[in-house]
Amino acid sequence: MEFAYNSSQHSTTGITLFQLLYGEVPHTPASLIHCPQPRCHSATVFAKGLLNSQLAARDAIQQANRLLRERHAQARRGHTYREGEEVLLSTEHLSMRGEHPKFFPKFAGPFTIATLEGSIRWS
Repeated sequence: MEFAYNSSQHSTTGITLFQLLYGEVPHTPASLIHCPQPRCHSATVFAKGLLNSQLAARDAIQQANRLLRERHAQARRGHTYREGEEVLLSTEHLSMRGEHPKFFPKFAGPFTIATLEGSIRWS
């Protein structure tokens, strides 16, 4: 199972974990049947290939993180409160006597907003 995971392409980087760590994917019985191309024995070429694959993986991870941040920013919208609007307040940091915390209600209210102080915008 571990060998299969490490020798399969990662969806974010497009490179196998074996290739990132060792610069090559180990041979399997199926790959030996199809006569792989001979390996290059030059250490310099090997090291450059390993470095290039790691840099490509880093770039792919950074790109995926950037896209995730952009999608999250688009999906997350703030809320502007108005006077007269009803809101629920979290009871996460309240201590209620006589009840076990497991049985506390998650929210208290609804409370009506009487006045707004400054510019309140939660995001």
